[in-house]
Amino acid sequence: RLPFEPRPGLQGVENATVGAIQAEMEALLPALLPSAEFHPRREALRARLEDMLLSTGAIPPGSRLVVFGSSANNFGKDSSDMDMCVMTPEPPEDRAKLVRAISAALETSEAVANLNLRDTARIPIVMFEDRESGIDCDISCGNALAVRNTALLRAYSHCDARVRALAYVIKLWTTRRHINDPSKATLSSYGYL
Repeated sequence: RLPFEPRPGLQGVENATVGAIQAEMEALLPALLPSAEFHPRREALRARLEDMLLSTGAIPPGSRLVVFGSSANNFGKDSSDMDMCVMTPEPPEDRAKLVRAISAALETSEAVANLNLRDTARIPIVMFEDRESGIDCDISCGNALAVRNTALLRAYSHCDARVRALAYVIKLWTTRRHINDPSKATLSSYGYL
């Protein structure tokens, strides 16, 4: 709960203009929001993967698989990938080695397709598709900053319902203009939000 009430309107902008923009956003929003199955489906996948990684010994006992990014920040959509981070009880000595162990465990699962290990990346990662859910997944290790950034965006979305609506419209606008891809020298969705 914020110690203040959000301001009701924009100063210097005609009410008719604000009303027209708001009406357009409200008409667009239902098509942009994820389905009711979005969070339960992803939580089931996270739990299944965590159990598998723990039971195979790929990650240390007491480790947790934490979802971050659009699957957890309240700005995701059904087609979003699922970014996850292994949080270990103690910081791993070698993140690349841990990601290789995760990749080896995933390789034995029939539920995993298109496995791609990037153990020499700045943040070592394993990417794959979960066949059961059809969700593209990424697993990294010890990415605490990404987890905190996710919590920050989720907090923004709970401050005022208009924040979430505006964020979905901004993501749509940047995607349609092909200006939300850091590999092409533009900002990421996180950067815009």
